[in-house]
Amino acid sequence: MKEETIELANSLSLNQMVELIELFSDKIRVYVGLSKTIQEHLNVTCQDSPNFVIDTELSEQLPATTNGVFIQINLKFTDQEEA
Repeated sequence: MKEETIELANSLSLNQMVELIELFSDKIRVYVGLSKTIQEHLNVTCQDSPNFVIDTELSEQLPATTNGVFIQINLKFTDQEEA
C-alpha cells in the first residue's frame, strides 16, 4: 500500500469515511457467500438448488452510517424492510 493512501486513511474522521463510502457506493458489491454454504450454516436443506454466489449492492438510500465508533454498511435489500 502506498504511504499517501495510508496517511489519507489515518487522517479521515469516521464521518469523512462514511462520506467517502457514499461517494463510490455504486461501485461496491458485497459478497455474502455461496448458497449451499449459507444453507448449511442456517441448517436449511434444499437438495435441488444449485450452488450459486449470493451478493448484493449497497443501499441506495443510506449506504453507510456511523454506529458508535464503527461504520455500519447497509445492503440494498435493507431498503425494502419495514420500519
